[in-house]
Amino acid sequence: MATKTMSESFPLTASSIDTISEIANRCCSEHKMDRKNVIRIRLSIEESLGIWLNTLGEGAMVSYKTGTRIRKSYFQISAEGEPCNPYSAKSEDFGHGSKSMLVNIGLIPEYSYVDGQNILTFQMKKKAMNPVLSLLLIILSSIFVGILGRLLFSPDVLALINENLILPIEDAAFRILSCIAGPMIFLSVAWGVYGIGDVYTLGRIGKKLMLSFVSIVFLFSAAGTLFYPLLGNGISAHSSISSQFGTLFEMILDIFPGNVFSPFVEGNTLQIIFLAFVIGLSMIFLGQRTSSVARAVEQINHIISFLMGTISTCVPYFVFIVLLKIIWSGSYKTLLNVWKFALVFFMAWLVCAFVLICAVSMLRKVSPLYLVKACLPSYLIALTTASSAATYESNMSVCERKFGIDPSLSSFGIPFGMVLFKPSTALYYILVCFYFSKDFNIPVSASWILIAVIITAISAVSTPPIPGGSAATYTMLFLQLGIPSEALVIVIALDIIFDFFLTSGDMLLLLVSLFNISSKIGMQDRNVIDRCQ
Repeated sequence: MATKTMSESFPLTASSIDTISEIANRCCSEHKMDRKNVIRIRLSIEESLGIWLNTLGEGAMVSYKTGTRIRKSYFQISAEGEPCNPYSAKSEDFGHGSKSMLVNIGLIPEYSYVDGQNILTFQMKKKAMNPVLSLLLIILSSIFVGILGRLLFSPDVLALINENLILPIEDAAFRILSCIAGPMIFLSVAWGVYGIGDVYTLGRIGKKLMLSFVSIVFLFSAAGTLFYPLLGNGISAHSSISSQFGTLFEMILDIFPGNVFSPFVEGNTLQIIFLAFVIGLSMIFLGQRTSSVARAVEQINHIISFLMGTISTCVPYFVFIVLLKIIWSGSYKTLLNVWKFALVFFMAWLVCAFVLICAVSMLRKVSPLYLVKACLPSYLIALTTASSAATYESNMSVCERKFGIDPSLSSFGIPFGMVLFKPSTALYYILVCFYFSKDFNIPVSASWILIAVIITAISAVSTPPIPGGSAATYTMLFLQLGIPSEALVIVIALDIIFDFFLTSGDMLLLLVSLFNISSKIGMQDRNVIDRCQ
């Protein structure tokens, strides 16, 4: 049913609300969605129609529509009358800033008002195949085809196939990712900053959260350098201290681009993010005067995200082809040493997370075991789903029922953190760069490490929270640090597995950080903690 276009209209009554919600439930179930998402959409539809009933009045015409746009299925409800966004009406639950971020990560539907119709669109996403199982099938398939090829063809023939077929495909895939990576990161950062909402929210909460979140991300990235000796060959000693300082000073000044287009043409990550941040802040301060520009940024962001999501569906085939090239060329070294990288990363994360949790525990006079125990439900959800969106309700519950955080802070801080707060990801990024710098014999100096810390931290913050977002970030990151494109396919394959650990680690540390911030700025009910401990 959900794959065919269907629509029907009703007068808005309590009975029609039940009818439409039941149809939505049936369509989502037949579309093989995850049961939790089916329930969430049905409840959202019932609540939205209830708000329209109270606001627009009984008897107003409402309708539903199901269909598919470019293989993306949706369920849409609409109501005649004056503009009424149900998610703006629920002001006690969603601030202006958090609302736009929740739309971006797919937790609330997109609202529009067209020709006297209030329209809410819900995306119906099928329950995806376990990505680890998918990666395992890809690896096994590539090994099977690789061994079969080595048995059937001579090394000269395999080298010919690699050079004339696989390498051009690899180069084309890298060019596609490079083409879309710059605009995607720019729009993600600009829209994320604009999502803070307004100058009041920026000054009251947004600025404090942003400074705290970004500081922790930078600290995790910097902490990764302590583990460099376990992965790298050592720092190059051929550069003098003055030249190192000159390189760093030049990098700082290089943040300012010569024109608007050069950062995208050259793939300069720092310049792209700087431009995005400035434009996002400008839109906040100018407010309604830039509403048309903000709407354009939002719509282009949706287009780029859609394109990246479509490209990400082809990533498994890309992984298969390049793994095949590695098997046929006999260059197994990088793959065989991955276990060492994984061991170093997990050790580094445990140390950094332990230090952060203990620091918050001592500062706020609460047991570290209580912090971990309270965050455990959200951590387990993220660990089993690799989805930050899936943890939203659990995060809200922990913040308000376990940590006593003021709802106005948690309702903004959680979606804001889900978009920007990625310390585990920053640690992973810098260790990945160290690993490949050794594997591809890239000279590493003190200035290279310092630049890597800055770029990996900023890249982690700016990684779009959508499928394929990390692939775009890796493309820009490797281009900036001189890591060859051959490393891209390996890190994308690794990312499918590590995404479970990165997402769960980020969600755990997000809750701990919000606990610390809420106590620091006086937006926490200590009685809640005393009762729960």
